[in-house]
Amino acid sequence: LRGIFNIHWVADYRDGWYLNHVTSLMKSFAGKLMKKWEWHFEKKFLARADIITTVDENLQHNLYMLFNKTVHIIRNGFDSLKVLPNTFLPLTAKINLVHAGTLTPGQRFEFLADAVVELIEENKIRPEDLKLYFLGIIRQDEQYSRICRYNEKLKEFIVTTDRLPREQAVSICTDADYLMAFTDENYTAVYAKCYDYLIAKSKILVLPDDKGLLSKFVCKGGYGYVFQNIEELKEFLTDSIQRKSNLELYVRNCADLNESSEDSRKYQALKFLEILNCYV
Repeated sequence: LRGIFNIHWVADYRDGWYLNHVTSLMKSFAGKLMKKWEWHFEKKFLARADIITTVDENLQHNLYMLFNKTVHIIRNGFDSLKVLPNTFLPLTAKINLVHAGTLTPGQRFEFLADAVVELIEENKIRPEDLKLYFLGIIRQDEQYSRICRYNEKLKEFIVTTDRLPREQAVSICTDADYLMAFTDENYTAVYAKCYDYLIAKSKILVLPDDKGLLSKFVCKGGYGYVFQNIEELKEFLTDSIQRKSNLELYVRNCADLNESSEDSRKYQALKFLEILNCYV
């Protein structure tokens, strides 16, 4: 396009391609072959890009090292999605934790699962106290199996659903007490789902601390809580259940956000426009 029509183009990465944290785990011959084939085309396409944009500092650095091109950060952001009434899924336990969307192989669901199992074994928690909702997980065969078969003691605590419309998922998140964000030991990022979590305004639980981008995002914005170890999480869950049972002061939701926030999609779009104007 640049050579024929003098049109500039920007390569926008919302996630990695060669650097993708999920495909990097593929060890089969077919997986490695596909990654090599895609890398051939990625190099070919990116050779003609004027600039690259991406979502965080880690990808910015790694993309620069790969392609030696200017890389700007345009983060994801929350939008003004209308939140519908939750008529699909009743949240009936004293404390309801919700996870929406994709769960990747590296994300540490086991951190939460082990904490809940220990509380069960210590007779500190019952199914009517806590429910763990995984929205859309039924379509993710391997992860669905991973969750449902992890420990038989969790069976009565876990609720799974098929894929839901985004508006419906956000409405369920709005009714949740807390929203789950599982971190990956070998990868740090602010997942796109976290911006939908901001629309819902319920507090985010970072499970566990990634000592990186996600924990920094949640702490800086006051969007939730970060846990260093299982004991901290166990204490938090039992305390939350007790406070809600006693009708004590219980703050569930985050403060309202508006379009002027740097975490809004509008703010990031205007920042993107400023960059594009430099090439007009």
